[in-house]
Amino acid sequence: MHKRTLQAACLCLLALPPALAVAANPKALAQAPDFTAPRLDADGSFTLSGHRGTPMVLDFWATWCAPCWRALAASVRLQSAYEAKGLQVLGVNIDEDVPKAREFAARRAPTLAMVSDASGRIADSYDVHAMPVTVVLDCEGRIAARFEGFPDGVERQIERAVAAVTAQPCETRAD
Repeated sequence: MHKRTLQAACLCLLALPPALAVAANPKALAQAPDFTAPRLDADGSFTLSGHRGTPMVLDFWATWCAPCWRALAASVRLQSAYEAKGLQVLGVNIDEDVPKAREFAARRAPTLAMVSDASGRIADSYDVHAMPVTVVLDCEGRIAARFEGFPDGVERQIERAVAAVTAQPCETRAD
């Protein structure tokens, strides 16, 4: 993944009308690719499959992407609004400068769990070619919705997808 390509795609998404910037998800209800990544907000690592049974939002972002800043703020609001229903929001930062990303995350989204994807491996597995990207996962770890960019109105669409995956209680894992 090349930073300049993603930067250009990030800027291009700003010019798109909302209907084009929010991508339909051809992989809806496909199993989300598993990953393990180092935490930015704490010690240790985060493994997605360890959170099956929990509805999740993955927020792919970078410090150099202005629309990502708005998406991060929306993710903080989502976490706060739906935490009681079991939602976990995970920021996935793609910056190569991990200390800069850690400081930025602590300042802009201190309540969110964050991981580093400095290699771009996770972003590649989720077909992230523009920024920001928000992926909503159901309790079974399946992709329920995917949104590219952050045009006007998309926060409401993301919230509707989150409301749908948190509407019914998740069964607890047996392992």
